[in-house]
Amino acid sequence: WPERGEIKSRGDRVKTLALKNGDLVVESGGHKTVSGSTKVAQELYLSLGEPYGSDRFHRDLGSVLDDFFGQPINDMTEAMVEAEVIRVVRSYIETQRLQVLEDHLESRQSRFDASDVVAEISHIDVTVDYDKILVKLALRTATGSQVAITRTVQP
Repeated sequence: WPERGEIKSRGDRVKTLALKNGDLVVESGGHKTVSGSTKVAQELYLSLGEPYGSDRFHRDLGSVLDDFFGQPINDMTEAMVEAEVIRVVRSYIETQRLQVLEDHLESRQSRFDASDVVAEISHIDVTVDYDKILVKLALRTATGSQVAITRTVQP
């Protein structure tokens, strides 16, 4: 895995379409895009709320957080929810790592800018109620930028 500053992007930063309340954001000249830490926040926010395996093109994306609804809440519930959040983020990091490695092995400039790459999970706070799960997540990118994600999952 490259050290800080070793990810050489191709200059045209990886972007994704911006979403707000599930809809594409339109601005003058077309659809708005996001990159860097904003892109990371949007992608992980969506992954935490999307049922695991529901995307036919990316079967390993999503979470099983919705499976906790209707189950008894006990001392282990918050720990299990936290473990699922960690799994989702680690899967995202591993996907990025494999794509960076693929670009390197193919002698291509990376499809990522260092601000797009998650370096570590800084903090996770989970609150489980009967009808909602609140996740507060703090991450650090390879540039040292902090990314904060707050996601409420409800049935």
